Amino acid sequence: MISLALGLYQDLGVKHHDLVYSEKCPDGCEPAKVDWIEGVAIMAAIIIVVLVGSINDWQKERQFKKLNDKREDRTVKVLRGGSEMVINVRELVVGDIALLEPGEVLPVDGVFLRGHNVRCDESGATGESDAIKKSTYEECIAERNSLEPGKRAKLDCFLVSGAKVLEGVGEYVVTSVGTYSFNGRIMMAMRTDTEETPLQVKLNRLAELIAKCGGAAGLLLFVALMIRFFVQLKTDPHRDANTKAQAFIQILIIAVTLIVVAVPEGLPLAVTLALAFATKRMTKQNLLVRVLGSCETMGHATVVCTDKTGTLTQNVMTVVAGSLGVHGKFVRNIKDNQERSIADAEGAARDDFSFDMEEMNSIASPEVQNLFNDAICINSTAFEDKLEDGKTDFVGSKTETALLRFAQELGWANWKTTRETAQIVMMIPFSSELKAMGVVVKKGDKYRLYIKGASEVLTKNCTHYVQVGRQPTPGIQTEKFNEYTANNIAKTIIFYADQTLRTLALCYRDFEQWPPANAPAGCNPDEVPYELISKDLTLIAITGIEDPLRPGVTEAVAECQGAGVAVKMCTGDNVLTARSIAKQCGIFSAGGIVMEGPVFRKLSDADRLEIVPRLQILARSSPED
Repeated sequence: MISLALGLYQDLGVKHHDLVYSEKCPDGCEPAKVDWIEGVAIMAAIIIVVLVGSINDWQKERQFKKLNDKREDRTVKVLRGGSEMVINVRELVVGDIALLEPGEVLPVDGVFLRGHNVRCDESGATGESDAIKKSTYEECIAERNSLEPGKRAKLDCFLVSGAKVLEGVGEYVVTSVGTYSFNGRIMMAMRTDTEETPLQVKLNRLAELIAKCGGAAGLLLFVALMIRFFVQLKTDPHRDANTKAQAFIQILIIAVTLIVVAVPEGLPLAVTLALAFATKRMTKQNLLVRVLGSCETMGHATVVCTDKTGTLTQNVMTVVAGSLGVHGKFVRNIKDNQERSIADAEGAARDDFSFDMEEMNSIASPEVQNLFNDAICINSTAFEDKLEDGKTDFVGSKTETALLRFAQELGWANWKTTRETAQIVMMIPFSSELKAMGVVVKKGDKYRLYIKGASEVLTKNCTHYVQVGRQPTPGIQTEKFNEYTANNIAKTIIFYADQTLRTLALCYRDFEQWPPANAPAGCNPDEVPYELISKDLTLIAITGIEDPLRPGVTEAVAECQGAGVAVKMCTGDNVLTARSIAKQCGIFSAGGIVMEGPVFRKLSDADRLEIVPRLQILARSSPED
């Protein structure tokens, strides 16, 4: 404003006696009145910087709001007035009785009242990769009342927003909604005041330095000119008051102009435009930037703290390794995961051989493939459903969905067709006591039991195993377990467990009649005791399941480390799983520290500052840490 005011004064308030001569003006013309342009240019630059930053932030905030509104625009079933109705999640209030269904993402916090076999995936909220079994409120109160002093309760009746129902049905009472829910508090904690970026801090320091230097130079020049002005009052006493005033104003204009010229008004504009173009380029790569300064801030990052579940990993449990029979050790993408194969490890059994999972159909005969597929598809409660984004995926227990996805990738018979065409005569639901689940189907004149569960439990009940070789043999060939093969499969299970893989055994057994001949007299066909049929099993395969890394994660971590950016993992999962994933992607290295969140929170500030440079994994951490 000062520059514009002085410029207007120079052009409109001062009469110029100096003429400009040129070909177009041989008799002399007054000089062009352009002193106002400097002030207008500064004001235009400021307006452009403010408008570009504000409009960009407004556009990005509006895009995020649209995405959040679309994500939250869904319905939920509730019980009101004794009848079931469907309402929008925004209409849920504390005290509502809501219904649980497989595949549902909980929009609010609540307490589980009643239902059957409800298990939730809380990895999105807490990072815990294991499915959490939910008990009713009455069961939890009964456990609390009977709890001995010094012991901790094990049952859990609390449902947290952001968790996904994997299996089971039931009802729960809403206890917290919106910003008061678990997920809402996390979202609110992420809303912090916008801080100045490192470049903005440096520019402010530079502007302050320029202002000081320019002000000092302007003051020095003003003093020197004023000294000359006072001297001229003595040497030229014939000047009138108007001339003296004009001379003083010229001195003031020169001093102020020096200060104004020293300020680089185009620098903030250049920075703002550069950041705006950066956000546009990132948008083309499907990356939304809410705050304009984030692009510049990322360039100054020295440490990246990343979550594990869903960020480094795919948050989709997948079969990554296994043993077909006893000797056929398969690995997903064996070229890059050679350490997954026990057949290539030191001290491997002489009959063992390894192969890529994609080669399964060339190793196993068509009969073995059908046997394997039936054991997966029929003995399962998972199903395929359409998700909120319109895509279809398997819904249910993480291990069951991993097996169904495994069969689908290999191009085996459709799970739905296989399950619907099976003649089921008895089902054995999963229980933590049995650590297994099974189903009995009629196959022609005979009956077959498919059973799957904890590998260390079921393999002890196996007397035979499916025999496979490097070249497929027709039919289903079985061999009897001996001490050598029993030790082989036990070592395989331990080998996978050391890599934090979740192992699962799939077995079968054929019966001539149903109920079996050794069943109690008068036994119902669907109530045959589990102990009678869960022995003399034939092992089909052992599968190792985990949440695999996203493609390109290892390379991205290596690029960050090569650029001097340290990558640290903060996850709610357990230490063993976190360390395994960190090793695979290159985050964990020799000399690094692994610590749990509760331990880290108890440290003093001095101890934290000492540990943080070498801290690479923070497990069991809370989202609010």
